Amino acid sequence: MSIIDFHDEHTYPKQLLESLLNRSQENAIDYLLEQSCFISGCDAAVVYTLKDASTESLSPIKEYVKNTNLYPLSTVKKAMVRQLPLYTWEKIDASVYGEHATAIAFALQEDDQLFGALVLINQTDFQLQNEQALELIASCLSTYLRQTYSEKKQLSSAFKEERIRRQQSDLMRLMKDARLTSIDLLPAFEMICESAVETLQVDRVSIWFYNHEQTSLICESLYDSTLQSFQDAEALHEEYYPDYFSALEKNRSIVVNDTHSDDRVRELSDHYLSKLNIRAMMDIPIISGGMTLGVLCCEQYGDSREWSFDEEAYATSIGDMVAFINEHVKRRDAEQEAKKLAYYDALTDLPNRNLLEEKLDEKIEESSGHFAFFYLDIDDFSKVNEQLGFRIGDQLLMAIAKRLKSKRSSEDVIGRIDHDGFVVLTGFSDEKSHLFRSIHHYQQLFQQPFLIEGHNIFITVSTGVVLYPEGGDNPGTIMRNAHRANAVAKHEGLSSTKFYEHSYDDYAFEDQWFHMNLKQALEHNEFCMYYQPQVNIETMEVTGLEALIRWNHPSKGQISPQKFIPFAEVTGLIVPLGDWILRQAVEQILVLEHNGYDDVRISVNISPEQFKHPAFIDTLTAILSERSVSPSKLRLEITETMAIDHESAVIARLHKLDEMGVTVALDDFGTGYSSLKYLSLFPIHCLKIDRSFIDDITSNVKNEAIVRSIIDLADNLQLEVVAEGVESKEVLHHLQQLGNQTIQGYYFSKPMPTDQLLPWMESFAKS
Repeated sequence: MSIIDFHDEHTYPKQLLESLLNRSQENAIDYLLEQSCFISGCDAAVVYTLKDASTESLSPIKEYVKNTNLYPLSTVKKAMVRQLPLYTWEKIDASVYGEHATAIAFALQEDDQLFGALVLINQTDFQLQNEQALELIASCLSTYLRQTYSEKKQLSSAFKEERIRRQQSDLMRLMKDARLTSIDLLPAFEMICESAVETLQVDRVSIWFYNHEQTSLICESLYDSTLQSFQDAEALHEEYYPDYFSALEKNRSIVVNDTHSDDRVRELSDHYLSKLNIRAMMDIPIISGGMTLGVLCCEQYGDSREWSFDEEAYATSIGDMVAFINEHVKRRDAEQEAKKLAYYDALTDLPNRNLLEEKLDEKIEESSGHFAFFYLDIDDFSKVNEQLGFRIGDQLLMAIAKRLKSKRSSEDVIGRIDHDGFVVLTGFSDEKSHLFRSIHHYQQLFQQPFLIEGHNIFITVSTGVVLYPEGGDNPGTIMRNAHRANAVAKHEGLSSTKFYEHSYDDYAFEDQWFHMNLKQALEHNEFCMYYQPQVNIETMEVTGLEALIRWNHPSKGQISPQKFIPFAEVTGLIVPLGDWILRQAVEQILVLEHNGYDDVRISVNISPEQFKHPAFIDTLTAILSERSVSPSKLRLEITETMAIDHESAVIARLHKLDEMGVTVALDDFGTGYSSLKYLSLFPIHCLKIDRSFIDDITSNVKNEAIVRSIIDLADNLQLEVVAEGVESKEVLHHLQQLGNQTIQGYYFSKPMPTDQLLPWMESFAKS
């Protein structure tokens, strides 16, 4: 920050204006807020603006915050700002920021029309000084804001990103709040309602649960922001509101922009909506185990409102949180379980990235000497999964974790990040001999084979080492540099060790990751296709094949897609690579038809970058028409993450694909964000149950319940279900009892190259 002598009232204006020269509007506003905090000595300086002329509250759109305990920032009532005297600072109600907080505001107006306010906030009482300098800053802010934050700007992507950031911040804060794990549900529900009111900027939020017969909705908690208190509400009975209850059950979410014109809530008008002057509402079901337990109601008085997709997604997450609390918070160990999920790897029970970052922060804060962070990455781990199956691969990871924990030094921290990477955090003296012995100790643990279900598995690890403080002064940098050192170690040969050097920062992506020249691989035809069958276990017929790409590198052998697809997405080569995969799949469809397999569909995974490319639909249409292949023979698999990031484009393109006759599967179903939401919005034809729910379905009652719910849901919605990762007869029979029909996994076949596919299918048909 530029240092300006604000005590000199003669030179300060000139210095401030000179500092603003050549700054963009965004940067100038950030600079002015920073100056406000510096001059006043407060914890935060926040610019509030009106979303539009009809709203009754001002929303925070820019802030400079030194004390993060102030998050999430509250809205400010327009009436309170209107009472401020012109061109001067005035204290306002600061209770929303903390019990002892102080807030001082300056109204921003143009032609006597209020459009915003600059608010200085401190968590303790403070007296405003240097008012002239601060008034000059407010005047400059007013000039910039009149140009920058018009109604159109308020609704821009930047405003949306800020709103989503606040939603995510609120979710994180809620999940950490101790009241979620209290024995009594009421404090948790009250906290959620009050927080959701602030984050969604609505007038009231309430949580309702069905009675046992599901004929009535009982209000468990209701917070009204206009009254700033919790209120009681009468129960709603199905006999009086049958259409509403039916709509809630059929449509799942009821999102109403204007209650005056929506038939789904018309019968609520006289005794509920009109009585309370509710003009807009968003009712989100609270679902657990496939059953609707109740509803989360978000309501606005007076004005209609167009709810955004991200607001609905946030409310859906809150509904999921309520469902979780209702089912689990009564148990004494809920707090420990939540912490374990957040900070420990589910497979190995080792600290995950979140906990490791906290441990690194603690180490940095308390360290007066040195410590090291080294990253042990299993060489060619993908081959274990491909040759022995994912179940064996998971057991190997658990065995490695057990061996590392049993042999670790008492002061060392062992963790797991990424799929096949383990890390060690250890201290050492100025003499590095202790560090070298420590690295050697952990590497020696991999010398002996791991016995997994009769297989003696020998593995090696490549090691990247970062020293503090030379290799980074914060957790993110230390972890990143450990990855870089590990990448260089792998490039130099298996079982190598490299200490991080600053020169590694200059490595290109290809140099860091095995010098993968994807463009050259495409030109030299180094890629090939593998196919894994999908079998209907009632008819024992192959009904589909999933297309899987492999890279036959001339010197490194076969490389799995998990290694090179992320880099293809970063470099943009995923689009031509994806087009190549589609062409290969279409050619394989022709081969299948020629050999009498007319009813076999091929599924292709589509990257988000490829799917959102402007030419994707035209390219797909051309590929199909060039070879005269029916679109119904092709299925595209997309992920839930893709839907979150590009919802409007995804909806339009999915409907276009549906019109073409191309079917779509939602991959890894159940592991994404607000899964049920997409089933009502998108024309999906198939759900693929993620293998994480399948692996232990015979012994894990929770996973069994999840799979049963997915199968029942798909059956009700007339969707096909494919269970991935089936490796044993016990799992297959269990899925069959649950009603699942289509199976994919090593039990029938691992992915196979094209030259093995037809012989296998002929053999399978005869067996």
